[in-house]
Amino acid sequence: MTAPLRISGASVRYGARDVLRDASVSFGEGRVTGIVGPNGAGKTTLLRAALGIVAVQSGSVRVMDRDLESCSREFVARNVAYLPQEGSVDWPMPVRSVVALGRMPFGVHDAGGDAAVADALLRCDAAQYASRRMNELSAGERARVLMARALATNAKILLADEPAAHLDPAHQLRLMDLLRGEAARGTAVAITLHDLSLASRFCDDIVVLHDGRIVGQGAPADALTDAALAQVFGIAAIRGGNEAGSAIVPWSRL
Repeated sequence: MTAPLRISGASVRYGARDVLRDASVSFGEGRVTGIVGPNGAGKTTLLRAALGIVAVQSGSVRVMDRDLESCSREFVARNVAYLPQEGSVDWPMPVRSVVALGRMPFGVHDAGGDAAVADALLRCDAAQYASRRMNELSAGERARVLMARALATNAKILLADEPAAHLDPAHQLRLMDLLRGEAARGTAVAITLHDLSLASRFCDDIVVLHDGRIVGQGAPADALTDAALAQVFGIAAIRGGNEAGSAIVPWSRL
């Protein structure tokens, strides 16, 4: 399996606090990887380390088989699309212009920019907002526009931090279908999630973080065992599904 993004033995410290400890993970081409864990487990830090937004005190990050430290900002911006968790945009700016920001790495002579923006809006069910202003949209509508901005880059790697947080159930399902579609196009998709039902149903791989360490990774059934759910989340879950797939549903606290 080709892995456009690899993190090896990465540790990150904020002041005297270790927030990521010796983390190693690969995000595979054509796969959706869900990163799960309780609040403060290190999920967002893992994504930021992958982008070079925070420095790793030890270990390494490789993007498209290049060491991140040797990559130009333009190279990273063209190959890694990032949707941050706190990416709220309340400016009185037209939606189409916001999505077009995803094409900035390609400069002013971006021949495919208009088509990429229009396609991203369609894929995110946000084309109807194109001429509206961002400050006129609901939180869920803005979330779809910001996802379109990330997709407009057409990067080989897509990192999204809690992209389902402000979406209603129907659009959460649409989002996950969309991410699976991105993976089918060959993109390496990595997302942080709190919703274990969505993670277990739609992700090819799961990374479980706890106290800054990766304590489990693999297929959903292998990573989200009853023992892992009890140890990491302090919960029990029920499991079910049909011919379309299987999922877990958090059921009770332990």
